[in-house]
Amino acid sequence: MIRFKRITILFIFLSFTLIQTGCWDQKIFEDLGFILQLGVEQSENNKIIYTVSMPQIDPEAKEKIEVLTTTTNLMKEGQDKLRLESGRIVEGGKNQHLYFSSEIAQKGLDEFLESFLRSPENTLISNVIVVQGSPKELIENSRDYKDKPKPSFYVNDLLDDARNNSFTIESKIFKFSILSHSGTIDPTAPYVGFDKNQIKVLGSALFNGDKMVGKINNKQAGLLNALMGNKYGIHYIYKGQYSKRTDDNTKNGAVIEMKVKKRKVKINTKDNIADVNIDLKLKGSVSEYLGPMDLSNPKDKKKFEEDISKKINEDCLELLSYLAEIKSDPVGFGEILRSKHNEYWKSVNWKDEYKKATFNVNAKIDIEFFGAITNQ
Repeated sequence: MIRFKRITILFIFLSFTLIQTGCWDQKIFEDLGFILQLGVEQSENNKIIYTVSMPQIDPEAKEKIEVLTTTTNLMKEGQDKLRLESGRIVEGGKNQHLYFSSEIAQKGLDEFLESFLRSPENTLISNVIVVQGSPKELIENSRDYKDKPKPSFYVNDLLDDARNNSFTIESKIFKFSILSHSGTIDPTAPYVGFDKNQIKVLGSALFNGDKMVGKINNKQAGLLNALMGNKYGIHYIYKGQYSKRTDDNTKNGAVIEMKVKKRKVKINTKDNIADVNIDLKLKGSVSEYLGPMDLSNPKDKKKFEEDISKKINEDCLELLSYLAEIKSDPVGFGEILRSKHNEYWKSVNWKDEYKKATFNVNAKIDIEFFGAITNQ
């Protein structure tokens, strides 16, 4: 009887092993080529120049970064072509950076991002980046940077630091696609340049839908972050009436490290003209200043804060005027109109009315820390 029970239990366990799922899609790590960077640009015959970089894990390989390029009509076709050259199964699920040339970005990115949205093999959290110049050359040059980390990690560090200090605005594939199809908020993307020694974050590329229509520098990207209500730190360069002590001083200006405490946007649509009012409350500290004001004196500090606020207002209005001119709405005024002024929204084409809108910015900064130097 006992023997029968043991045989029965053994039979049950063996039966379970027969119905368990197996690793039918098993992939051997050494046989895979993980794309970490992907560049897309246009060739002379109107095709796609498709460039990737992958880590080389073979200990006998001389190059630790493999760069492959092909010309193709389709994104997936380009990946398949590279499989024939690499000798490894090229996978895109680990891709960290997706570079587009300015020329491609100006024509529109939707047709290139479509393959990422359609195939579950591709990641949707890659950084969308616009390159001043050729993405192919950027990827090839970055492989040879001797005093920099591996290219994908190097660019990750650059973008993280630039985002945290508001020198640019982060953009992932999923976020870019959502915003480009929203019709109410336009996406942005980091804008970078490069040479033989380094890659540099130049600012942000601006879009109308999925088409690049302009770009802004690092300082303007910081102000755009503030107008969007983002809570990242902002390095603001002040050059106003209190920026220089004497004409003999070489240094001119002040560096203000600030953050948005509160942002409020109110839009009136009287007479079918959008009147946009933005209140910005900022807090900041002075990290560099050699001017005539004694910041330990409350009267001087108040004058200094008022002049900085005035310059921020002027710079924000200049930026908003440029955004309206190129019909790019990354702040999301269209979304506010759609949700709070729906009748007006339905009665107009917002991008056509955008240029006619009036803007008023009321920025006020509170300097909370200025150090122990009195400047006197």
